[in-house]
Amino acid sequence: AIGCTPDGLNINHEVGATHPQALVDAVRVHKADFGVALDGDADRLQLVDAQGRLFNGDELLYLLADDRLGRDEHVPGVVGTLMTNMAVEVALKARGVHFVRAKVGDRYVLE
Repeated sequence: AIGCTPDGLNINHEVGATHPQALVDAVRVHKADFGVALDGDADRLQLVDAQGRLFNGDELLYLLADDRLGRDEHVPGVVGTLMTNMAVEVALKARGVHFVRAKVGDRYVLE
């Protein structure tokens, strides 16, 4: 774990989803299989693979649906936010997956 010494003022200070380079470096140095970065309230996610490639939330949305589709699983729909990249919606619709946009914030996604 990195950036785990909170003092009330240092939230996301050069770490987390808003500053993912620290995680990319840590994954490479420690030869980790992957790393996960969240922001201070854990509503933003980035993932780093063993090669140091960074995947943002939009990319992960698509990759998760793609994985299920690749295993011939039914994917009735995916929920993104108003800020989700339009390419995600277009790519999912091209594969027959219904895409719904919700307002930003967990309470809207849950609705």
